[in-house]
Amino acid sequence: MKRVVAIITLLVALVMPLSTVAPVYAVAQAEQFAAACPGSALLTFQNWYAGLNCDSKGVVDITKTSGGKSLGLNGIWIIVLNVLGDVIQAMGYVAVGFIIWGGIKYLKSQGDPSEVNDARSVITNALIGLGIILAAVAIVRFVTSNL
Repeated sequence: MKRVVAIITLLVALVMPLSTVAPVYAVAQAEQFAAACPGSALLTFQNWYAGLNCDSKGVVDITKTSGGKSLGLNGIWIIVLNVLGDVIQAMGYVAVGFIIWGGIKYLKSQGDPSEVNDARSVITNALIGLGIILAAVAIVRFVTSNL
């Protein structure tokens, strides 16, 4: 039974980054604005200037979107939200890492009650943190869509 729980925990930890931790909007924005501003994104992190306009030399203009719409001071908020989204995504990867670490501790516990409880607390705390991170992603997406 313990092995089944540990294997399920490891499988969930491996699948989570693909389905819920990485914000889908980051991939969509990276594809949408790739032509406007040159650059590459690492993993699923978006560039800090996603959603902004670049001139022919590749210089970012924080006063206009890639569609040419004037932003005013909202350009700064777009940059802040892009960076904040990347930080939240990095925290999600760390939470998934802790879920994997808790699964490994669970496998290595060999039935010792104190070690099993430690592993369960690591997994529980990581899942709670992941839930908070997912709520933060939803808030950032909501704010970004209303700018």
